[in-house]
Amino acid sequence: MALFKCGECQGVVSSLAQRCPHCGAPKPMQTIQTIQTIPNNIVKGRPSLGKVAFYVGAAIFAFFYVILREPIISGSSNKEPILSKREIVMRDVTVSSEEKIDKFGFMNISVTIGNPTEYRIKNVKIECTDKSNTFAELKKNRNTVYDYIDDHQKLRVKDLEMGMAHPQRSYTMCKMVDFDFRD
Repeated sequence: MALFKCGECQGVVSSLAQRCPHCGAPKPMQTIQTIQTIPNNIVKGRPSLGKVAFYVGAAIFAFFYVILREPIISGSSNKEPILSKREIVMRDVTVSSEEKIDKFGFMNISVTIGNPTEYRIKNVKIECTDKSNTFAELKKNRNTVYDYIDDHQKLRVKDLEMGMAHPQRSYTMCKMVDFDFRD
């Protein structure tokens, strides 16, 4: 369907019309200037069903490609984060302790430090926390073990002085808080 100007009133007339809807003049001639050509199957201003389907499909593809691509490619969504050497040692080294309190209230502990990693460490700083029977932290004591601990080895240190024990202490919990790598 094409639109033409009417030769009589200059109004817009369809090529399918028998007469001008404005002035009633007989069908305009093909020699009159063409204003606009619109194909029969497209309604101007509305997207076609094909375009809508294309955009919806593209959005679904983009969602699966961008958002879910990593688990699909790797086969597992539970990837462990890559840890530094320091983080590995802090995570894996174990500290177990046995405490003794003398008659004056001073606490001495015997510490066993287990190093299951492949890294050699030294100058391990131990922090022991006195806790009450309600698990409240009462007092923290720090000390440093100035020995080397090779990879896959354990070190036992006896009677490490940790200062005064808190009088309401129920138990003591020790952990490694810092260390140095052995060269």
